[in-house]
Amino acid sequence: MGPGDLPFYIVQIAPFSGMIPKIREAQNLALTLPKTGMSVNIDLGEEDIHPRNKKDGGERLAAVALVKTYGKTMPYSGPVFAAVKKAGAKLVVSFTHTAGGLMAKPLKTKFGVP
Repeated sequence: MGPGDLPFYIVQIAPFSGMIPKIREAQNLALTLPKTGMSVNIDLGEEDIHPRNKKDGGERLAAVALVKTYGKTMPYSGPVFAAVKKAGAKLVVSFTHTAGGLMAKPLKTKFGVP
């Protein structure tokens, strides 16, 4: 087994400020490499570069490894943007990893107010 045979999984950077969009873009680009995966954590509700809630992110990362490394069949990712198409006066946005559909829920901020 060589270095290219090892899986490499990352945890999405938490909501914060500054260069975050560029870092997230780089993280998404890394997923084009073989044997990579990412735990998406933007929805966990903490706006801190080092969020205290490690458990949920760790469980999500474990799900990525269980599917991609160990072949388990289960959802391992939230929705991932796939494409946008213009349809008349509308834009149709497509996602992968929807596991039966999309669901919206209220966003939480540092102060508990959307």
